[in-house]
Parts: sequence; C-alpha cells; structure tokens
Amino acid sequence: MGAAIQPTARQQTKQSNESRKKESQDSLHEDNVDKPLIKEPTARQQTEHSNESRHKESQDSLHEDTVDNPLVVVAIDFGTVHSGFAYSFKGNENNIKSGEHGGMLQEDRVPTILLLKPDKTFHSFGYKAQTDFHELSQSISSDSARQFMREASTKAGIPETHLRHVLEPEAAALYSTPLIMTEAIPCGFMYILADLGGGTTDICAHKIIDGGKIQEIYRTTGEASGGRDVDDCFINMMKTLIGEKVWSEFSTNHPSACVSLVNEFRLKKKEFKSQTNNIQLRMENALVLVLTGENKNLNDIVKKSKYVRKLDYNSMDARLTINREMLEELFKPSVDKIISKLVEVLDQCDENEIKTIILVGGYSESPYVRERIQSQFSNMRVILVDDARLAVVNGAVMMGWKPKNIIQRRSRYTYGFAVYVPFREGIDPEQFRINIDGDIYCNWRFKKMIEKGQIVEYGQTFISEGHGTATIVENKYEEKYLPLYRSTREDPQYCIEEDCSLVGIVILIPPSDGWPDTWDHDLHLIVGETEFTVKYFNLDTGEEYEAQMDFL
Repeated sequence: MGAAIQPTARQQTKQSNESRKKESQDSLHEDNVDKPLIKEPTARQQTEHSNESRHKESQDSLHEDTVDNPLVVVAIDFGTVHSGFAYSFKGNENNIKSGEHGGMLQEDRVPTILLLKPDKTFHSFGYKAQTDFHELSQSISSDSARQFMREASTKAGIPETHLRHVLEPEAAALYSTPLIMTEAIPCGFMYILADLGGGTTDICAHKIIDGGKIQEIYRTTGEASGGRDVDDCFINMMKTLIGEKVWSEFSTNHPSACVSLVNEFRLKKKEFKSQTNNIQLRMENALVLVLTGENKNLNDIVKKSKYVRKLDYNSMDARLTINREMLEELFKPSVDKIISKLVEVLDQCDENEIKTIILVGGYSESPYVRERIQSQFSNMRVILVDDARLAVVNGAVMMGWKPKNIIQRRSRYTYGFAVYVPFREGIDPEQFRINIDGDIYCNWRFKKMIEKGQIVEYGQTFISEGHGTATIVENKYEEKYLPLYRSTREDPQYCIEEDCSLVGIVILIPPSDGWPDTWDHDLHLIVGETEFTVKYFNLDTGEEYEAQMDFL
C-alpha cells in the first residue's frame, strides 16, 4: 500500500480524476502490512560529543529535569465567559491557590475579554476591557482558541516543553472525584460530570480504572448552553419591553450603564431558586432618561406590556421586580438543553451503572439549575463540588503534577492515511483506478490506524510499515505530501469528501540527490494529550519528518 500524494502544499482536498491519476504515479507505496503497535517514542542517543556539546547536554539535562520535576504548576483557564488562574508549589501540591482579581462578579475570575490597541498591542483584560470596549466602535477578531493560546504562551515566554493543553472535563474530574468520596474511590466507579460554564456545556461519563486512572466512556462537548443564555434572555426581554430602538440607544450611548444593568442581573440571578418569589433590579438613570426623551415612562410601559403579570416597576426607588414565573422562563431554554444532553449521555451508557452526576462550572452554582436537574434525575445523586466554578482551573493544576497518561479517552473519529492498494475489480470505483509501472492500483483508499470509539491514551504509537517509489525523473525533486484523514464512520473505505475530512498533512522534502526509485518507510501516529504527532521515517536515508495535528 502507499500513501496518496496531495497536489500542493496548500492542502487541497478536491481533485479531478485526471489529476488524481497523475499524482499517483509517484505516491508513497505501502506494503500490505497492518501493524498497529503500542510503543513509547525513543530519542536519539549520541555517544560522541565535543566539550562544547557536552556542556550543552548538561544544560539540556538540567532543563529536562526541571520539566519532569517542576517546582510550581500554574493553570490558566480561558473560559468562554470568565477566565482565572491557580497554582501550587512542589511539596505542597494540594494547597492550590486561586488568583483573586476583585471586581463586580466572582473575585477569583474575570470576563474573558481582551482589548487591543489599534496597533494590536495589549490594552486591557477582564472587567476593564469589558467597560472600555463598550466605549469603542471597533470589534476584535482572533484565531482558533487552541492555536491562539499556544502562540500567546510562546510569546509570553513559556517554552513549549513547559506547556500542557488539557481538556476541561478531565481537569474538572481530577479535582472533583476526591471531594465526593469519604474513602478511596473504588475501581469501577462510574459517574457523569457536567461542566456547566457561562457559554458552553461539556458533559462526559467516566469510569475509574486501575491505578486511579480515569477512562472516558462517553463525551459530548461544546453545547452552546450556559449561564450567558439566561443573560441573553433577560436582554431580549428588556428589548421586547422597552423596544429595540430604545435599547439600542441605551446600549450605544450609555455602554457603561448598560453593562452595569446586565451585571446586576447576573448577580441577582444567582440567588434564584424555586422558593424565590422575585428579584429586584435597580434601573439605571441613563435608561430612564432615554425613555423620557421618547416621552415614555417605564411604569406605563410595564402595565401595557405582555409582562404585566410578571414584572412590576416602582418609580419611587427605580426598581424593576421580576417574579418567579418570568425568571423560570429566562432559565428554561438553557436548562432544558442541559437536561437533554444529560439524557443523551445516559442513553449512550449503561444508566443502571451510573448513579452519580457531578456538577462543576459557574452555572452549576445556580440553585435553580441544580433543583431542575435533581428533579429530572430523582433516582440519581446530584453533587455540587466545592468551588465548582474553579474546578477546571484547580484540576488543571493537579494534572500538572500527574503523569500525562492519567486519562484514557475514546477516539471520537476513525483516523487513517490515504494509500493506494491493488485494485479490486467490481468493488473499487473506476475513478480511483491508476496504472503504476504496468500494475493496476486503487488510489485514495483509507488506511485505518485508529477506530472510532477505540480507547487511546497519551504516548501510544500506531505504526504502519511500507515503501515508497519515485520512478519518473522529473518528479524526483518534488515535495510529497502525506495526508491524515478522519471519519465519523467506523470503517470508511475511501478518502472522499462524503466519508472523510482532512486533518493535516506531513510535507516530505526530497533528499539532496532526489528520491530513489524505491525506499522503505515507517508511519507513526503518536497520541498526545490534545494532538497527534505524525512522524514519517525514511528507513533508507534515516531522514525524519514530523507534524502535529489536532485530534479533538
């Protein structure tokens, strides 16, 4: 079998039948060997060094010892809505300290808002950025979250070897599980962990296995549902109440007052529970003035609105009262989504074995949210851990002291390389038929390395052996491209758009004297914490090629 060649370094995935055939003439030919192995990658060991290189090795050894035996672990949680940090020192690993910033909301977290100057240098972060941003007319754009964090960390002076990206549910689980048991957690214990954040909900099912490791049973992530949804519902209620035009003028011309009103609602909503009759909000003078300019007053507006039985306004102290029925309506969309996701997770697992739901994240600290969940799953134990909003960042600190293989995950996709193999008459599509030196092959076949649902952990290496060919003279100095694909299907047959999507490409540079006619190679797919490392070894020349690709 051989690895199929992409036409350009731009990683194009669509090709005509004619171009596919031409590119396949010098593709990487892979033997019919299917040997997924589990190995730890080994480093090269040099035995001869000059005095200068020996000194460098001594420095490298000291650096590596610092990485493997850190003096301090610092975790940074970039949440959708709020961010924070925590840390602990060697010798006192469990004494985790959280950053305290002060401000209008939680003292240990600030809004995830970065404000840049026109020249793209730092202006402010958190509450100050939130307030200053509303005074400006421009908006802010960013790259993908993980790449952004990686580049920001590097520019901040954090070496790549000192940086670990961890999944929020896993960090939260590591922090939470010791808190819910009075004794050691028994092997085989299963639970659902629901990370209810400001903007998203991540829910997973875990099982404790030998050595205290955590094995993932099922995971659903990134559901757009959280505490911010309640804020949005409140804002929409206000727009309906006073009108889009008035709200737009209020938020545009009086941004600080608008932020203060919404922040006050955020504080008051945390007090709401099923026994709460109402909450009261102080209306901003700026909003009253805008209404006055429109010859309107909030008292008359409320009485004539569809919310007349759910809202009340006292003009004497400028307070808006929101009753329990209205508050339940504001919470309902987000809570319904969360409950639906919990039901989905239970349906995918053996619910008879899972009797515990652990709640973490800032939104889980809402008494009303917990009451709704407990009411829906009355036969289960619903637990809110201490400092639930800090579970992720505190757990990330704990993960910094743990080995990287503490978590076993189930692959969410099937992964493999594009290869060519002998053509199967009557089975393989004719458009994939290619002729190489008189032999007929099928191009763009999917060479499976990892199957969807398969358990993987950090450090596992899946290996495929084969050989490459380059018989056409004019192509001996051209770059070759080794693409990695993924699929939601367990056993895709071809690397086509309907079945697969491109994950990334390893660019292969030809040797200085050009590609030989044939050569042997190994392909390694190495599991990291949040990425794959793909390595290509030319066994004839000893050359190596490597690329990192996201797999989450």
